Amino acid sequence: EAAKKSGERYQKKKKKDDKPKATPKATFLRALAKDNYMFLDESHTAAGKSNTGFYFQSILKTAKAVTFASATFAKRPDTMPMYALRTAMSKAKVKAEELIKIIENGGVTLQEIMSRALTQAGQMVRRERDMSDVKTDWKTVDDPETVKKARQNYDSTIEAFNAIIDFQKNWVGPHLLRRLHQRCELH
Repeated sequence: EAAKKSGERYQKKKKKDDKPKATPKATFLRALAKDNYMFLDESHTAAGKSNTGFYFQSILKTAKAVTFASATFAKRPDTMPMYALRTAMSKAKVKAEELIKIIENGGVTLQEIMSRALTQAGQMVRRERDMSDVKTDWKTVDDPETVKKARQNYDSTIEAFNAIIDFQKNWVGPHLLRRLHQRCELH
């Protein structure tokens, strides 16, 4: 139940024409990125159809070079336009929405082909672990009391995570934004 509440929090409906708004932090990062080298660790979190995704797609064009680091870069088709801006995928000359549809239609097979092509072009390094010797011993818990306790533990854990997220959103984020405004005013 707590997991449902957590998921609902992020299911905001966006209009088709929503564009990211320039915040002081975004303006600062844009100025910093111009003609510089960018290293985006966990880059998949800055991709997709979100304000962050649209914003990073716009600033990547001004950077001198970009390095993406992500274990799951091709997990969702909507993340791919960001990578297409600075890799061999750009040679396809395909608009972002068209690229997403192509990848959706091609599925996992196309994503694997694209990963292989980027690796062969020297634009991606693959690091995979050999899991052939890993043994998984799944056990089903049938005891109703144990299942009940596990669900209660899970729900209380999700409630704790939601409290942390709310604290970040309501207290830490606004505090950092005020500090950023103060620093921008000093310079």
